[in-house]
Amino acid sequence: MKPAPRNLRVVVFCLGIETVKHIEPLKYFGADRAYMLYLDRKSLFQVFRKEVSKQANKILREGLVEVEVKVYDFAKTMARLIEIVKKEKAAGNIVYMNLDGPPNYAAAAMVTAMMEDCETFYTPTVGHQITDIKMFQDAKGNLVGLSKEVKEPILVPKFQLKMPSEDLVKGLRVWKERKDSKKLMKDGLMVEDLDKKDLMGIHNGSGASQSAKMYYRRHFLDEWVKMGWLEKDRSDKYAMTEKGEVATKVFFGES
Repeated sequence: MKPAPRNLRVVVFCLGIETVKHIEPLKYFGADRAYMLYLDRKSLFQVFRKEVSKQANKILREGLVEVEVKVYDFAKTMARLIEIVKKEKAAGNIVYMNLDGPPNYAAAAMVTAMMEDCETFYTPTVGHQITDIKMFQDAKGNLVGLSKEVKEPILVPKFQLKMPSEDLVKGLRVWKERKDSKKLMKDGLMVEDLDKKDLMGIHNGSGASQSAKMYYRRHFLDEWVKMGWLEKDRSDKYAMTEKGEVATKVFFGES
């Protein structure tokens, strides 16, 4: 029996009244396989399901997997997403989770992606097909938008996700400020800067000793790399990643 291919690019998305927003990401990421979650009730969605399936299968080397699920049900949607992600990651594949979709799907997709360490994305819309304001009005001319009627709000269950330790977050800011100022990034100099911020733990006040440098490399540098905040560039020096840049904005409130 031929072994399953490895290192595939797999995209997971939820069917909407869209084609371009579903198909273009498959092309962009060079997807090999995709999973389309759908709720097959209304004829309008069935039409889009057939069209998206037809276009997707022309692009995907491993094809499109259609998954029927109650996408309005957070728990059931998340259960299927976790099942899909675990299966693909166990096979050594990269999973890209599309966050575009109805609220319960989007919430389940985000939580699943964080728990299972997936790549997440959404696709901003540049222009819409419907531009006539009358399409968003009721019979009396009142502006109502796409929804005619809604149910009561549904609270999303809470999941405890581990936050990075405070010293790692503050330490990254020290590293970034030194890097942005184009100063030397030698271990001893970084130790001194961290020491000034009382971030060197038991090594606070001990100067740039060999043990302090080792602590800096193991506790800070190695952890920043593990978290995907830093990586080595071509010159074998550390550089901040896009994820690190996002972390500085999230934790430090930088513009």
